[in-house]
Amino acid sequence: MKVKKIATIVGGQDGTIYQNFLFRFNHKGDATVYQIDALRGLENKDEPAPVFARFHLDGTDWMNPHSNAVFFGNERVDPADEFPVLYSNIYNNYEKCEKYEDRRQGTLVAYRITREGNVFSSKLIQIIKVGFADDDHYWRSAIEFKDFRPYGNFVFDAEKNHLYAYTMRDLTYRTRYFKFDMPAWNAGEPEPDHEDVRRVVLWEKDMLDFFDVEYHRYVQGGCVHHGKVYEVEGFSGKNLNAPALRIIDLEKKRQEFFILFEVLGLTSEAEWIDFDGEDCLYSDGKGNLISLDFQL
Repeated sequence: MKVKKIATIVGGQDGTIYQNFLFRFNHKGDATVYQIDALRGLENKDEPAPVFARFHLDGTDWMNPHSNAVFFGNERVDPADEFPVLYSNIYNNYEKCEKYEDRRQGTLVAYRITREGNVFSSKLIQIIKVGFADDDHYWRSAIEFKDFRPYGNFVFDAEKNHLYAYTMRDLTYRTRYFKFDMPAWNAGEPEPDHEDVRRVVLWEKDMLDFFDVEYHRYVQGGCVHHGKVYEVEGFSGKNLNAPALRIIDLEKKRQEFFILFEVLGLTSEAEWIDFDGEDCLYSDGKGNLISLDFQL
């Protein structure tokens, strides 16, 4: 695998690419937007890449996404919308919060994104919740065993319109993937006290399939490209949680590739990965945007 630094963007969590826009999010719902064309040619420059826009996700006062997983869906709220619906996951924002009985495990939130020039706006429109996140047969490890990250991550196969949730099962040291049809953007029932937001709960009966693969350690960002999950993980150089990339074949239901980033000279916390066409782009938590060139 060859790595080449493209540019320096803002640090943060995951993000996504749509056409010529690169979106980067932090754990507080702040988004920074770049034009990909403007990033090319910055390889030898030390200054940060030019920012096209910034905006904040709606509804973070009561449903704050961590944005370890961010992606665009296939549907638009209005056919004239420039962007499809944007999705972001909750992850572990509510792990130690005494205010909420619901820790938002297995939760994804959806937004309508609009733009006028370089001014972006967002509107929270839907919550997607895994209804069996407390189930120790499917989602969790045994009830008496504390999973490190029972919140789960999500990726979307746009070619098949399938939503995948995956979670670390720490008792057996396996990661489990669950396959669902992506809910329509207007599906679900109105959320109490927020009637313009709809809630969809995915139960065992909605599951199309599930399978276990090698253990993902401290899952970070992920994406699906040509039926394969590209998932990054880890946050330090220690052996138990070193930054790494793994690739999961969704059709074959197995891991086909794994590499520790340190062998490539990359030692910072892994966070963001997506594709610009066939170019795989990766960013660590510090904002180093890197092209990953490899043959599988």
